[in-house]
Amino acid sequence: MTFLDAKQRYFSKKDERLPHLIVDAFLSKAPDEAIEDVIAKPYAELNRNAVAEMGPLHILSVTSHGMSDLIHLNSDYICGKSPYLGIEPYINPHRLPSCMDHNGFCFFKKTGDALKAFEIKAKHVFVNSCGSLQFKQATFDPLFNVGYSFLEGHACSFVGALRWKDGYGSESVLFYQLLKNGYTLGEAVAILNDTLYSNQFEHSKNVFCLIGDPESALLQSEKAEYDTAHYDDKSKAIHLKFNAGFAHVKVESRLFVDVFMRQRMLLHVKALKETYFISAVPTKEKNALHLFVYSNGNIHGDQLLNIEDVSALFDNLLYVYRNVDQNLNNTLGLNKLYPNWIKQGGKKNIENRLLNVSRLLKECFIHHHQFPKFRKSSHMFFQEVDKLNFDIAKTLYESISRTSFRFSEYYQESFVLQPDHSPEDCYLCGKTLASRTLVHILQPNIKRTETICSSCGGLEDKPDHDLSLQLKLQESFTKASNNNVVLQLKNSTEKVFDGYCVLAVRRSSELGIGSGEPIKKILLQPHETKEVDFELVVESDVPIHQYALQTAFISMTQIYLSGRSIWVH
Repeated sequence: MTFLDAKQRYFSKKDERLPHLIVDAFLSKAPDEAIEDVIAKPYAELNRNAVAEMGPLHILSVTSHGMSDLIHLNSDYICGKSPYLGIEPYINPHRLPSCMDHNGFCFFKKTGDALKAFEIKAKHVFVNSCGSLQFKQATFDPLFNVGYSFLEGHACSFVGALRWKDGYGSESVLFYQLLKNGYTLGEAVAILNDTLYSNQFEHSKNVFCLIGDPESALLQSEKAEYDTAHYDDKSKAIHLKFNAGFAHVKVESRLFVDVFMRQRMLLHVKALKETYFISAVPTKEKNALHLFVYSNGNIHGDQLLNIEDVSALFDNLLYVYRNVDQNLNNTLGLNKLYPNWIKQGGKKNIENRLLNVSRLLKECFIHHHQFPKFRKSSHMFFQEVDKLNFDIAKTLYESISRTSFRFSEYYQESFVLQPDHSPEDCYLCGKTLASRTLVHILQPNIKRTETICSSCGGLEDKPDHDLSLQLKLQESFTKASNNNVVLQLKNSTEKVFDGYCVLAVRRSSELGIGSGEPIKKILLQPHETKEVDFELVVESDVPIHQYALQTAFISMTQIYLSGRSIWVH
């Protein structure tokens, strides 16, 4: 009978109610109300003596940097040296660390104090550290191995990572909570591996491994019951029942599984002030999702798990990012439509805010209580985009009022012509239109199409066919008159267009012709057609002439242009 087997048999008959210690390098503040049998101190307060004096322990869960021979404990460390090293028949081991040389010292912890793993009085040990459980791939001889050293001491089981990994302190808390709520060691390790992807730690499941009896469980713990919930696209929350910082619910819905596993759904509990975590495991059939909500704080009672489908928000962020990168990029040729101060300062502000939103979005899969920060940051990002759209509209109005060039002359030097579209008729006079489609030489996905009528002039210049702009007005105006001009926008997509409309007359800055309110805010819903009214004021001293009336719509930095010729009599 092996030493480990003997320990397992001995302790399986003892119903000891011992405390559990959670050592978490990410923990900077103790829970406001700790669970009765859990010791969860800030990491800064832990050292060799503090941990050594806490035994005996039922569960020791450690999250810290380390490897197969050493686990960091602030300035001190847990050492993997075997108690049998140097004793027959273990006189001539294989490679050993530098501390075993004559007058040697620990390579990583020259001034730190060592706490031998075999001296720690803990029954079940979980070490969430890179390579904390390695076999043939271990750095040194098995006589200098943290996992083996724990088992050569008081531990009946050891769970560690087989390789380098990403992670956080949540794995240690979940391991404790699963054992405390009646799961066996084998079940707890399997669930831990299955949840890694849901928290964006690891894609594969072969991370944590158990040395010990997979059927072993805490004697005083019965397996907790869980509720079943149903989800549809109108669901906003799921009911949870917490018991000592742990809740488990099974959500039955293929849609829920699909959206959640594609990172398009965020979950959070608004009412909780304690730090908490959420991990998920889909069923084999992918038709349901087991959700584990847990904390090292003593949370009890009913709570609502709020569901936030961020698919539309995510797509919108991606759409804005592509547009900003495309339109304000100095190498793509479109940049001449935008002033330098927008291409520099405005673009930089957008990119910095987008980077912060991206970080917070990733953070929400680990720290679910960060969702309000993510929502606020997203709101501020779109406010910045809205300000950028307005600034583009303002400078475009000024540019139209000062110049008489076709806007295609600003960008077409880096575009090539494509064959015309199928001929269409002018919506004003019925004549056949000329459609000039230009494609960027280096990025063919960037296009602009200019629509020209031989009688009515340039009607549209836009990046795609998702949105059409048509002007409704009388063909001529008289001096000293106020005239109504209607811009009709038609959205033929599932997208929302949020931006600003502009009305101006080319080269009119000093001619006494223009609009009292040339820039107007507009929100266009999917498949919506909307009309925007402008007032065109013609002063009494305006020269009798033909003028080019120009309108524009700016949304997500995209510029859509339309126009037509008018006469002043």
